[in-house]
Amino acid sequence: MPHDNEAWVTHASTVQFDQPIEGRWQSHDLLEFNGNKVRYRIMQDAEAGWHVHDGSDEFFIVLSGELEIDVREGGSEGIVTRYTLQSGDMIAVHPNTEHRARCRGRVTLLVMDAIGHLG
Repeated sequence: MPHDNEAWVTHASTVQFDQPIEGRWQSHDLLEFNGNKVRYRIMQDAEAGWHVHDGSDEFFIVLSGELEIDVREGGSEGIVTRYTLQSGDMIAVHPNTEHRARCRGRVTLLVMDAIGHLG
C-alpha cells in the first residue's frame, strides 16, 4: 500500500493474451480494483450455459467481434431477450438475472464482477 502522497497504480495489458486459443473460451485475470476483478476473455464459437450471479453485477465490454447476451425471465420456459453487442458496446447484467453469453466466430472482451464470484 502507498504512503501519503505516493502514487500507486496497477497496470495490465491484454496484448500477451491475444493469441489463438484451444477450445471455445479462455479468461485471464488482469487486475482488481474497488472489490472487483477485471478479466480479459476470448470466446470462439462459444455458448455459456444459463446461470446467475447472486451477489454481483457482471459487466461486459466488447473489444472485438460480436457477442450475444441472452437474458431470461421466468425460468426455463420464460421470456428471452437478446442483446447483440459489437466492438465498443457494453452491458451490465445485474445480480440474480439469468443470462448466458454466446458468439459465432472470435470475440474479445473485458469482464468485470465482484472478487470471489465466478464470471
